[in-house]
Amino acid sequence: MMPEIVLILIRSIVAFILLFLMARFMGKKQISQLTFFDYCVGITIGSIAATLSVDQNVKIINGLVSLAIWGLFPIILAYLGLKSLVVSKITDGKATILIKMEKY
Repeated sequence: MMPEIVLILIRSIVAFILLFLMARFMGKKQISQLTFFDYCVGITIGSIAATLSVDQNVKIINGLVSLAIWGLFPIILAYLGLKSLVVSKITDGKATILIKMEKY
């Protein structure tokens, strides 16, 4: 049996590598372009990765599957949003115009 610190180190490295790959695959967005949904997904993925790293009661395969699902669903929804206006309105909402035709 490995010491607890070694297990945490291994689990953290695995979670970090998977998060890095997910970030590269999911694409880059400016903070101003993030929707509330994207923000929530990011927080959830980070929380899952943190739990996977330190909670030894969670099987590593279960954490990896959960990260994969939370990584793939936003990609699938983004693709469907490009193809369907209805899906886009549901996931991204409608922009609100704050200033209209204002002259300086």
